[in-house]
Amino acid sequence: MNKNEYSISEVAKLIGVSTSAINYYIRSNIIPAPQKVSKTRAVFFEEHIQKLKKIKTLKEEGYPLKLIKKQINTSPLKTGDKFTVSEILDKLDLSQSFYDDLLSKKLIKKPNKVKGLNVHSLDDLNLINAYAKLHKNGVSFTVLKRHLEYEKLSEAEAYLLIEHIEQAKSNKIYNQKEIVDNFDIIRKYFRMSYIK
Repeated sequence: MNKNEYSISEVAKLIGVSTSAINYYIRSNIIPAPQKVSKTRAVFFEEHIQKLKKIKTLKEEGYPLKLIKKQINTSPLKTGDKFTVSEILDKLDLSQSFYDDLLSKKLIKKPNKVKGLNVHSLDDLNLINAYAKLHKNGVSFTVLKRHLEYEKLSEAEAYLLIEHIEQAKSNKIYNQKEIVDNFDIIRKYFRMSYIK
């Protein structure tokens, strides 16, 4: 076997998961099937290892399998959706120290390395912009940091939205955007009812 190819037992040992869990992830289309090399043998590659490591980490953090599947199978960013740190600072007219504060307070994730560059996704850019606008309106980092306390609540909302979408899929003419938009209207209503 090539050094970049792994048997299921090698993968299980390397990641620290059972072979039955790996087979379940394959059957559930969370990870791609290994490459068959004979009737009784299949090989796994580095892509499988990375995805299984991510699954294990997310499970340990308490994420439900539906959210893990969605996150694992989200396609990579398009080139236009990546922004270097300097592009973000220029685009949003922010200081390096403000960006560094967001990182040090763990309000944003560390950038990914792509072709030697530190880059963020469009979602990250929008998050940084939202923090910047709140901060410019007088909201302190102490209050901004409280958003992290509500991470589990956000996870629960995401899980509820997935349930809406999954149930709606049984309707052959369902409109996912309409579901997301109306779900958001309901969530905003309940949030605003506490502000009034």
